[in-house]
Amino acid sequence: MCRYPRTIARGLAAVTAGILSAALAAAAAAAQDTAQGDAPKAAPLPVTLVQAKFASVISRASLTGDIEPRESTQIAFRDGGRILSLEVTAGDHVIKSQKLGQVDATQALERLREAEAEGEAILADLERAKQDFDRQVALFDRGVTTRVLLDEASEALQTLQARLKQADAQISQSKAALDETVLRAPFDGSVMERMAEPGQIVGPATPVFELAADDGLDAVFAVPDTFLAHPIEGTEVELRMLDQPDLMMTGTVREVSPMLDPRNGSITVRVSVNNPDPSVRLGAPVAGAIGYSAGAAFALPWTVLTATAKGPAVWVVNRPDMTAHLRQVTISRHLTGRVLISEGLEEGELVVADGSHQLYPGRPVREGKAE
Repeated sequence: MCRYPRTIARGLAAVTAGILSAALAAAAAAAQDTAQGDAPKAAPLPVTLVQAKFASVISRASLTGDIEPRESTQIAFRDGGRILSLEVTAGDHVIKSQKLGQVDATQALERLREAEAEGEAILADLERAKQDFDRQVALFDRGVTTRVLLDEASEALQTLQARLKQADAQISQSKAALDETVLRAPFDGSVMERMAEPGQIVGPATPVFELAADDGLDAVFAVPDTFLAHPIEGTEVELRMLDQPDLMMTGTVREVSPMLDPRNGSITVRVSVNNPDPSVRLGAPVAGAIGYSAGAAFALPWTVLTATAKGPAVWVVNRPDMTAHLRQVTISRHLTGRVLISEGLEEGELVVADGSHQLYPGRPVREGKAE
């Protein structure tokens, strides 16, 4: 059996121990480097990105209302009375000065006759007073009467002249009252409503008819008070009759009520119908579409929004390394499908629109279909 010299055996043992020790040290160093080094980065998350652009925003709104006359009024008999006749009913067309109805004129006719009789009596007295005055003047010129008698004749003449003027005014008023027992149309138009019937006794100025003038139509809408935020007078509106879907028209906003309706918190918008079709009926339902300025802001899809304890926020992507960071923003207004952001963004920044549910600060992202 071959045996190594003792010195060689000791050398081999030392070399083996050194190699093992070096291997263990290298393994320990590698483990330490792995523990102390950076963790592997996550793969970029595919998200949908939008670019922030500050610009004026045009919003569109759909409205529903009805057709009303541009001008309407209620008319009545001045002194009231028992209605003898009504010549028209709702839906009828009338022309200016057309007879619409009449009340009993007996009392008005009696007052006119009394006024005329009183006027005739005063006129007879005036003729006698004038003759007496002329006689007194002639006698005074001959010196056979006194100044007192002449002055009395003059005063009597002036008094009767004043009474005659009053009588003439009373006759005119009585004739007017008699004329107003007949109700006439103040303008060309249509009867919207008849509020009384023949035989009924109505009081003074009690409405009997409501008339709509022929001078134009309005589409009237009740809209949210957000319309008060920006002026829309003069804005064009697309109109479509709901009972005639193929009939399209245009209109112009001519009036926005400054007062809220206490019943529903809405405001009334009146749109002047341009060249209304003859088939359009009063009270017919109408739909309107209007585009109006919603101000200047960053208009982004509503899906960009998230929130923190401090309020609304969005995920903004840094361009150099394409990492996402949370940013607080100020919302000025919500629109259908969009949100208007007034503060918190810069022009041209990239904002995550879809896929933000998997984000955390510093997470790398890439443009792509969100998971």
